[in-house]
Order: sequence, then structure tokens, then C-alpha cells
Amino acid sequence: MRNRARMMIPLLAAGLLAAACTGGGGTPAPSASAPQSQGAAASANPDQLPRNETLYTTGTQWGPPGNYNPIREWDSAVGTKGLVYETLFHYDTNAAKLTPWLAESGSWTDDSTYELKIRQGIKWSDGQPFTAKDVAFSFELGKMETIPYHQLWDWLESAEAVDDQTVKFTFSKANYQQWDYMLYSRSMVPEHLWKDRSEEEVLDGVNENPVGTGAYTFMSRDQDRVVLQRRDDWWGKSVLNMEPKPRYIVDIATPPATRSRWACCCSRGSTSATTSCPAWPTWSRATSG
Repeated sequence: MRNRARMMIPLLAAGLLAAACTGGGGTPAPSASAPQSQGAAASANPDQLPRNETLYTTGTQWGPPGNYNPIREWDSAVGTKGLVYETLFHYDTNAAKLTPWLAESGSWTDDSTYELKIRQGIKWSDGQPFTAKDVAFSFELGKMETIPYHQLWDWLESAEAVDDQTVKFTFSKANYQQWDYMLYSRSMVPEHLWKDRSEEEVLDGVNENPVGTGAYTFMSRDQDRVVLQRRDDWWGKSVLNMEPKPRYIVDIATPPATRSRWACCCSRGSTSATTSCPAWPTWSRATSG
């Protein structure tokens, strides 16, 4: 049960972002430098968040959050991948195709070369620009033998930042389907903060101060929850015309009593409507008012 729940975390994060965002319509997005929104976020008390601006979730974090490391997709805190760190593409399951995200476009220029263009104007949450060097670096981390996508380098020969917006990938063998998977599954990390980390730090580091390109940052962490805070300067507001509605997202670790009841039900294999097993936890969207 625990493993199944952990596998669902990246999907939950993507779902949270989709649920949290709506098209901007005719209302202009607030300026990233607006003092009112920045001041409200800075002074918020994580224990007293406004209910009409807060989305509560639960059901995938089955214990205290262990790390905020996007390389560790199997046990990082909810929201690490998807809300804080982002990927180059998303996979549209309905259309069975890649949808550009951090990337603006990507294509095979010949049988062994893939050229990727990233969007302009994206910034990390510390204010530094997101560039092609960050993309090349994120993939080059896979050269470390313990990194989960190390086998990529059995058929990828090089990842080169041609300019600030262009990355050229050269392959010894073009595994098209596997490469598509890499494009929508690998989180991008900032070279300026990760370049001096050892292999052990890259794989096993807690990453206490996550800096991503995503719509949220971690506001606070505790034994039973993490609180994410909206970035009002998130690039997607203007480029994708998407506005995250909840200012705060609180993910609460599933209580031990609920875990034990689910374990009991699963061990019995019961699907009876009369069995007193709890319903799968769901999240509710904050309503305006």
C-alpha cells in the first residue's frame, strides 16, 4: 500500500496544479511585484491560513516528509515534483502526446539529434533565470551511476546548451519512446545551486531549501504536514494563461489510524459495502468568499 501511494505522488502533484489553475480569462494577472500580494504571503502564519485561500489534501504522504529532493521521486514530499520543480513537457493522456511546459518545442532534426527550445522569461524561485544550461545539467546528472536515470547515458552521447534557449541532444541510438518518457518525467534543477553537490548529496540529500520553477514554494514543514505557498511571479500566469487559485496548499500526512484500517482491509481483500473501511481520502477545493 505504501509503495502504491508513493507512486501516485507525481500524478497527484500534476492533478493539484491542474485543479488549482484556471484560465485567466479577461482579468489581467497581478503584477509579480505587487506589494500587497507579496506582503500578504510573507506575513502569513502557517497555522492560521485563510480558509477561502487554502486547499487541503491528504492520502499520499504516509508519514513525516523525508526530503524535498526531486531526484528522489519515490519518497519526496508531496508537491516537490509538479508544484515546486517542473518538467519540460507534460503528457496528455487523452491525446497521447507531449504538451510543452518549460519547453516551448522539441523535435528530431535527424536520426540521432534532438533539438529542444525552452520558453523565455522563466525564473527560478530565487530570481535567477532558467536557461538551456540548467536543462543540459539536469540530464547530465544522470551520468552519476546511482541516479535513477543513469541508463539514459547508455544511448545518449551528449547534452549541449547551444545558447540560452536551445539544447541539442546527440544520441548513439534513438530510442524515441524512452526519450519521450524522459522529457515529461525528469524534473529540472538549477545548475547554480546543484553543480557543487556530490553524488551522495544529489541522490540522498534532503534539499532543505528547494528552489524550483514551479507555481509554489514550500512555506513550512512539520511532522504531519507540508504547506506550500503560491508564487505570484510564476511564469505560467502570463505564458500559459493559468492562474493558481489557492494561495496555500496544505498536504496532511495520513493519520496512523487510517493507515492501519486500510492495511486491515487490504489484508482481508474485502470489497464489501458493509466493511468499515475508510473511503480513499480526497481533497476539497477552497471556495471563494
